[in-house]
This record gives sequence, C-alpha cells and structure tokens, in this order.
Amino acid sequence: MIDRKKLASDWYGQWQDIQQRIQELISNLPNSQELEKIINEQNNKTEAVRIEYFIVVKVVEYLKRTEGDLSLFRQYTSTRLKDWIKIQESYEKNGIYLGEIANYYQKFALFEL
Repeated sequence: MIDRKKLASDWYGQWQDIQQRIQELISNLPNSQELEKIINEQNNKTEAVRIEYFIVVKVVEYLKRTEGDLSLFRQYTSTRLKDWIKIQESYEKNGIYLGEIANYYQKFALFEL
C-alpha cells in the first residue's frame, strides 16, 4: 500500500493519534443500548475496547440520527457529533483506514496459517 502511494509512510503514527482521540471521546458518548451494541459487536468483553474505522462510521450515523440538528448555516450543532465526524475525516484523509484494514487482514492471515 505504501509502495503504491495509497498510504503515507507514517500512517501508523497517524493511526495511533486517531486511536488516542477516540479513547478520549468514548467516555463522552451517550448511554444507549444501540450504541453499546455498535461498539461491542466486534470486541470481546475480556479485552480493551477497540474502535476501528467501520465502527466510527456507525457511531457517526447513530449520532446523526439522534443529535443531527442543523443550524441556519447547515452545520451540525452538536459538538459530540462534530468531534466524531473529525475522527472519520482523519481516517479518510490520508487513507489511514486502508492501512488499518490491511493490518487486520494480515493478522487474520497469519493466524489462519
């Protein structure tokens, strides 16, 4: 991915920064059974919560449904929603989500062998 210029060479550091921001914002999420189901669907109860790109997309969709009030200038008023949209944009900006997905595929392939 890096050789084909689809992914920046420092993607892992950017991914760690995104994960750190996610851990800071996860405590600010509303208490909801639907949201807990979204977050915990791929996480085991024994390990720490791991939020990946696709879960971020689902969290943003959920927050748009519940807190998606628009202002006069067609911008979202919820700071919680704005923060999660920034995280999603950070994933998409330099293709960080591609590196994350490729990393998971590589781990799954090694596990299967």
